[in-house]
Amino acid sequence: MAMWPFTAALGVLGLGTLACLIPLARRRERLGGMLLAPRSALRDVAGQPDWIAPLSLVLVFALLGSMAQSGKFLEAIGGSGGGISDSERILIVIVPFLMVVGILAFNLGAWVVRTGCIWLLARISGEKTRFYPLLSAVGYASLPEWLFGGIITACVIAFGGADLSPTFSIAPPTSLAGLFPDLTAENMPLQHLFGRIEPFGLWSLVLAVIGVQRVCGCAMRKAALIGAIYWMLVLGTTVGVVAIRDAAIG
Repeated sequence: MAMWPFTAALGVLGLGTLACLIPLARRRERLGGMLLAPRSALRDVAGQPDWIAPLSLVLVFALLGSMAQSGKFLEAIGGSGGGISDSERILIVIVPFLMVVGILAFNLGAWVVRTGCIWLLARISGEKTRFYPLLSAVGYASLPEWLFGGIITACVIAFGGADLSPTFSIAPPTSLAGLFPDLTAENMPLQHLFGRIEPFGLWSLVLAVIGVQRVCGCAMRKAALIGAIYWMLVLGTTVGVVAIRDAAIG
């Protein structure tokens, strides 16, 4: 089996990942502050918002995920036995880029929707919040989820023997559902609920609460309430939709 098309595709993805690190390196003080002094860093983000670093984080997340999942895809094709057809050769080259587009689109959409929900809750609570600074703050707050969570997920997929089953795609490996898959194997609503209980996601949520407080200038208690309501709405909507779907199918 000729490996050079797949190797070339991975090489392009690797170069893309390195290119994304350049704008992140230029903002290393702000990104480091998100981990060591988030209040100060998010005050700076609120005063001088930008979208480049969050977008670069999303791209790194998408590229790492694509490279890891593409390796599994190649392994599945190679383990099927027999020769490789022309269509499979084309897929070997195209699939990594399709995965990048899919992961990127999903996470960009999630970033905008998350910001929109928090912005709407802040407006309902009486805060006159501008959308763009909040978008930037929420993007920077997603650093643990996109970077650390993405690296761990990619490593688990590539080296941990994880398959690309629906269960794995629903539950990140660091979530309760990922750590204890047997607890939720037969219960999809519970699987989605436990899949949301994940340390890097919760860390990002806490940073987003601080970002809301810095952007809105409101009390931390109010910002925490906005963040809690947002999280409960996400959990309720996700679990509720899955429960209704299962009830309709059953």
